[in-house]
Amino acid sequence: MASVTNGKKFLILLCVGVALSIGADAHAVTLEEALSSMRVNHPNIKAAHKQVASARANIDKAAAGFYS
Repeated sequence: MASVTNGKKFLILLCVGVALSIGADAHAVTLEEALSSMRVNHPNIKAAHKQVASARANIDKAAAGFYS
């Protein structure tokens, strides 16, 4: 079997998660709601936000030293 990329794994997990949430709660979850929840709660996305914040802090430190 060919290797599955991270993007494909993510989409498969998203589809399974949406399907499970619909069956478990007996109500429909829109794709927009599922993506919105994933955007806030997914550990990889949280890590990426922290990396961006760290990079911005480093830029601020470098700029402070330059403008001092």
